[in-house]
Amino acid sequence: MIDPISMAHFNRTLPKTRELIHSLNFTTYHKYTVVGDNSGPNQAALYAGKKLKSRGSIASQGVHDGRKWLWDILRDDMGFVTLKAEDGCIENSNMVQSINPKTTHGKALHRLFCWDFIRPNCLGATAAATHLTNYAFDFIKQYTNRPWAAFLSFIDSHEDTGVLSASLDHILLDFIQKFVSLKKNVWKSTLIVFISDHGLHYGPYFQSSEGLKERAQPMLHFHLPMTKINKLQKAAIEQNSNLLTTPFDVYETILHTLMGKKYRNQKSSYGTSLLENLPLPDRLTCHGTELIPSRFCEIIESVNVISKENILIQSASRFLNTPSLYSFFADLPNDSENWKLWREKCHNEDTLQNFNLPCKCLTSHQVELSLCEKWIYSKLSSNSRKH
Repeated sequence: MIDPISMAHFNRTLPKTRELIHSLNFTTYHKYTVVGDNSGPNQAALYAGKKLKSRGSIASQGVHDGRKWLWDILRDDMGFVTLKAEDGCIENSNMVQSINPKTTHGKALHRLFCWDFIRPNCLGATAAATHLTNYAFDFIKQYTNRPWAAFLSFIDSHEDTGVLSASLDHILLDFIQKFVSLKKNVWKSTLIVFISDHGLHYGPYFQSSEGLKERAQPMLHFHLPMTKINKLQKAAIEQNSNLLTTPFDVYETILHTLMGKKYRNQKSSYGTSLLENLPLPDRLTCHGTELIPSRFCEIIESVNVISKENILIQSASRFLNTPSLYSFFADLPNDSENWKLWREKCHNEDTLQNFNLPCKCLTSHQVELSLCEKWIYSKLSSNSRKH
């Protein structure tokens, strides 16, 4: 999981990884589409196969109705050794990334990455993403004789410029190559899902029409263990690769692949396994795919005539605009109650000197470092760098 990156931006910034997975015959789903604005609803669909009622409803054992997360099913119900880890530390959020599931491994890594960092995130002379992939590779080698499942998340691409995702290219390339080179062709019997939850949803490029489209069009590449797939399923995989797909479908596909005939008892009411034919003609159009909110379809299916000059300007904007302290909030509606609080309490530099003002991160319900304090910290950090 790369959070967040669109299919187009993956192709732009991770070309070596893209070429490798293509050479390994991964199936690319060209119309993979979000079901929500950010990580919460998209990862809830991916990891639990359920819709997210509210961010506050997330819990380690289910979304809002006691339904288990995918990693819990694999460990508790299917006997897999499990790993879940990411190359960062998110503790002050009620989003899915903060979940601390009862996986066999991964908890030790979490605290390792919990410190203030600059981008790209490094521990010593080694990138955090490299620490994560090395740990995962050791995990895989240790359990090659048992069923195992590893969930790895990378978050260095969560920034405005669109540049730092490129730092993952050689790291992921090296990890996949080492995995493929394991004895007994372990990778051929492994289900591999190479995915993102959404494209970048803030910053200068997000303000453009192409940026809005990319937020709604993340990436999805599947490697399926063909020894477990029959002819009809292979045909369905090929047909579905050009139809509208969602994270609900990915969840169903993972369970279907691993459970085989027992999957019928676990099937949810939302997605459809990609080992089965997706319903036609519904999945031919975005508006026909019920699970995708119409606001994303209006963006995806809009036709804009863009001149070559505008394309060059939009391309440059991904890299030349200085990231704004407030650009993370670019996807919030202008009438948001949190924006009103910001305007009332934190609208000028004089009030920003007061550390006790009740300003909070606009997208969080948690008690955390106030937006005012973050602004002051950024000023102090800037002055330190100058000297």
